[in-house]
Order: sequence, then structure tokens, then C-alpha cells
Amino acid sequence: MVTVRPDRRLALLALAKFAGLGAMIGLVVGVGMTLDGETKWSLLLGPLTLAAGGAATLGCFMALIWWIFPGQVTYAVVDGYLVARRGRRLRKRIAVERIAEIEFDEDIDGSDLALTGWFGYTSPIPGLVVTLTVTSDRWDVTNAATEFLPRILISGERQRGAIRELRQALELPAA
Repeated sequence: MVTVRPDRRLALLALAKFAGLGAMIGLVVGVGMTLDGETKWSLLLGPLTLAAGGAATLGCFMALIWWIFPGQVTYAVVDGYLVARRGRRLRKRIAVERIAEIEFDEDIDGSDLALTGWFGYTSPIPGLVVTLTVTSDRWDVTNAATEFLPRILISGERQRGAIRELRQALELPAA
């Protein structure tokens, strides 16, 4: 039995992401306030205030969402099935003999979570993509279909190790 668990500490990168975005907006506001005749402290206080506000509001909100949704997903190979769970709830189950290929749709490092998607609320959180084999029934709608499992909060070497472990458990060739 192989189980892939999320790295929930990565959810804290949402705080850094929105603190940086708040600091950039605060710098623009601080320069505008200084040019308008405010004190030179506006250059320092504008970015600090908006960075703290961005981290405290949107950063905490996104960290909580990342912690709850992709931070609770696990993948496991159990009793002839590839299983995806969110918490205790079963989200998807695929028979091992039907699996032709697996891969993550995003290959990321931890910095990608904090440094991409700045002007939207999305970040490249990877999900497992499973390609199914062709069956002898030509009317089977799942022939060579692609299944998308829920996104999991994992990155870097843990992500690469997870795909290796899943491939070994599913007896698939290494990519």
C-alpha cells in the first residue's frame, strides 16, 4: 500500500504571496502620498501597512482554502484501486488494471506557489492526471479516457518522489 500525503506547510506561502502583493501596491500608494506632499515616512509606511493588511486578510483566507481543500487530499493504491480522498471522504476510485499512465498536470517547486498567479487567486497546485487503457468493448466511453484526480498540496522533490512511488505501486514504467 502506497499513500501520498500533502505538505500542508505550503499553505503558509499564501501569506507571503499576498504580503508581497500588498507591499507592491503599498509602494505605489506611498510614492503617490510622498509626491502629494506627505512626509517621507509615507514611502515606508505605505508598503508596510498594505503588506500586513494583505497578509492578514487575503493571505489568511487563501492559506485557509489551501489548507482545507488541496491540503487534505491523499492518493493511495489500495486493494487494486488508485484512490483519491479529501479528508475521510472518497473522491475518486480507479481500478489499477485500467490505468495506462499517470502524471501531475503541474511540476512545481514551493516558490511557484508564492511567485506565480499574483493578480488572480489561483496558483499552480498540481493534480494527478490518469490515462485509462483501451478495453475490448468499442462502445465503452471510458476507452483511453483521461481522469483528473483532486488537486494536492505538494511540490518539489516530494512531488517527484510521490509520482515515482505511485508508478512503482501501479507497476507502470518510469517516465
